[in-house]
Amino acid sequence: MNQAEKAILNETPRLVYGREELDDKDALLLTFFGDGFTEKEQELFFAEAKRMAKYMMATSPWDEYADAVKIYAIGVCSNESGVRADHARTQAEADADTRDSYFHASFWTFGMQRLVEIGEEDKGKVRDLYRKYLPDTDYAIVMVNSEVYGGSGGEISIVSRNDESLEMLLHELGHTIGILSDEYFAGNSYAGEYVNMSAESDPKKVRWSRFIGKNGIGVYEYDNGGDGWYKPHQNCKMRYLGRQFPFCEVCKEALRDQFAAHANVTKLFWQQYADTLREGAEPFDLKQYVIVRKCEKKETGTELGDRLTLSFFDADGTPLPAQPKNAGTYRLHAELSHDAVYGDAILETTFEIEPPDLIDLTVENKVCDGKPIEVKATLHDAPPSDLHYSYRGTMPYAAEITHLYESEEPPVLPGRYTVTVTATEKGGGRLVSRKSREFEISLHTSCIADHNTLEYPGAQPYYNNQTIVFTGEGYRAEELDKFEEDARRFVEYFRMLPLYKEADLYFNYYTVQAVSEGTHIGKEPSNTYYHVSRSDEDKLVQTDAGTRAAMYMANNGVTSFYKAVIVLVNGVYDVTGTTVTNKRFIVYAPVNEKGMRFAAMELLNYLSGKPEGVRAVTEEERAVQRREFLSALYREWEEYDYAPVLSQAYKEDFPAIGKPVDLTPHFHTYVNGREVAVPYRVRYFTEENGERGAELSEAPKDPGTYRAFAELVLDEGKDTCTAELDGQKYALPLARYETRFKLRVCNCTSK
Repeated sequence: MNQAEKAILNETPRLVYGREELDDKDALLLTFFGDGFTEKEQELFFAEAKRMAKYMMATSPWDEYADAVKIYAIGVCSNESGVRADHARTQAEADADTRDSYFHASFWTFGMQRLVEIGEEDKGKVRDLYRKYLPDTDYAIVMVNSEVYGGSGGEISIVSRNDESLEMLLHELGHTIGILSDEYFAGNSYAGEYVNMSAESDPKKVRWSRFIGKNGIGVYEYDNGGDGWYKPHQNCKMRYLGRQFPFCEVCKEALRDQFAAHANVTKLFWQQYADTLREGAEPFDLKQYVIVRKCEKKETGTELGDRLTLSFFDADGTPLPAQPKNAGTYRLHAELSHDAVYGDAILETTFEIEPPDLIDLTVENKVCDGKPIEVKATLHDAPPSDLHYSYRGTMPYAAEITHLYESEEPPVLPGRYTVTVTATEKGGGRLVSRKSREFEISLHTSCIADHNTLEYPGAQPYYNNQTIVFTGEGYRAEELDKFEEDARRFVEYFRMLPLYKEADLYFNYYTVQAVSEGTHIGKEPSNTYYHVSRSDEDKLVQTDAGTRAAMYMANNGVTSFYKAVIVLVNGVYDVTGTTVTNKRFIVYAPVNEKGMRFAAMELLNYLSGKPEGVRAVTEEERAVQRREFLSALYREWEEYDYAPVLSQAYKEDFPAIGKPVDLTPHFHTYVNGREVAVPYRVRYFTEENGERGAELSEAPKDPGTYRAFAELVLDEGKDTCTAELDGQKYALPLARYETRFKLRVCNCTSK
């Protein structure tokens, strides 16, 4: 018996979702495997697989294929519970975790904590197992026994048991099954022509042109890089994770095509694209909106002709003698019977015929400012009428928490909404016209400091950049300017501390505004945004929902690669801050100097893998802290070692002795907190009004304030610089750093 066979406790795969009677070869078949589940934890694995399957199949458009999908789970026994590095806070801690799971899954792949991968040999083990036990498997998923957020995509998807990891799984399966692109810009190497990504910007020519105008579909340039590339939606699941972020209509249609390609099941769909059916318009062919799919075959109802029959009913289900023409809600019955190609299929759906378009409606997207959205509506070519406004939408709070909005009052808080204006004739109440428009109120973000990733590539967010996001608790709409001022004071404080100052170019600082109804921070959570309270010991107390909301604000307001969130708690000063380490790091701090120091010190603790409350006092402790801090700035990614370049030249006054002052020896590069010898190319500039001025032809020699700009010298013909430490070689990509320094008047006398 081989190793794989020894790992299987029960050779019968367990069906966790789908119809038993559906043949495996006719289904879209997914198979879950477990990693880090011991023999005693197998029932936990099966229960979790069932839970995940249920979650997936409740998501559109997966739910449309409920009768064509089968999901199995195969129990695999690991020697130890859990997987490597899930709770590690540093790369060193990750490397020290040697837990023995069957597929050897590990967090901290390529230096990224949440990136969970298995090796090529272990992927081969997965393939061997499903080929033996479920050869009709279309896609394999490895579930790791950890509640920490993480996972990865590709041929074999990896997912942890964390609730938010399920959203990651759906996103990754969008890549794997739907052949969809990310709708955030992942880098030029990932850019190309996809169903949902194109270099074409003309709405009439873009491949999703028929969808434009439906549920937010348009042509949007990537807003976080990727100039010249366009996507169909601003808030698709291929950009953001969370229940409140569905797949956009374009991605749904691509997924339907791919689901059908793997399932030998005939399905009928109603696809109206962005077309609006209106009373009084030219006769419309409803068959064009009915689509039949089976395997890789796909036709519209128009192409099916008489093979497809349509029947119409009013809203109460009363049959109609013909296709309706008047405004109203109707039911449609579409039937394909005994078709030689597709067999039998039935579709039941509803559709709307809108009244004449007599309303000019304008509403603009805006950034949240604490004020209601403004809507302008004008009725024309109509009898005297009353206009009624209604608003519906969703207000995301956290990745898995969304509040529904339904009101006659315009919304104030960030969210995605639809305004509907209805015109009814005065006196009689007859429906005259109706018009809807979608709009968005987006998060208000601002940049305090962001160092150009092209100029400082060692600080790229994917690698070792530390992006710190400030948000506010207990700030009402009229106090948002105060929040911005408070955040800037915190950043100024941070940047004056030795370690932060030395590594300044590796830190980015942003704000995301949160609007609270009230400011009171009492012994119980109140009507503040994050629901912070204070204990009897006057220590700030967070809620789990509030913490998840803070993470959501940073992730969606700034970048998914943020390092930490600092929540500034307004209006309370005589309190102690608190920290939370979830999948990210959150600091709650009062808005005073005590809070500044607490936030700065606890962030250092987090970066160096220390618990809350640790303080470096002795010189030896400070040296250890600095080494750990430098280690946190180093990241491995694929074949590269992103090592920070730093300088403390700003601390020194160099004497002007009439000779150029070379700063090359004052730049240092660190791998895992230890300096490595590398060559630098240094350029010099004047300093004008605190900014880089004119470039000098050589190192300066006259008294004054200057800037030195150093970059690694790459090996000839390569895109990296080779460094060596303890006999191990490291490939360092281009990195740069800039420091200011002074040449002082020298009062030296010569003998």
